[in-house]
Amino acid sequence: MRLGHLDTLWFQVTGTICNLRCVHCFISCAPDNDSFEFLSLAEVENWLRRSEKWGVKEYYFTGGEPFMHPDLPAMLERTLERGPASVLTNGT
Repeated sequence: MRLGHLDTLWFQVTGTICNLRCVHCFISCAPDNDSFEFLSLAEVENWLRRSEKWGVKEYYFTGGEPFMHPDLPAMLERTLERGPASVLTNGT
């Protein structure tokens, strides 16, 4: 099946790296859990370009802890050129 329309696009930018180790975390994010790689700025930019044809209206950034990604500010700048963005963070 081809993807024709998508309302929201989620970016798991830090994989499972997080500065906390919460017992309730459903994917066991932690400072030493690098099960999934960080998304690069280039990968996010590629998905942002592709998202235009799908009609994406909003974007979400999650992890792990998204603010542990050094390129998150640049990712958000690029995203906000296209629509609203939310960051799911633990707030620390």
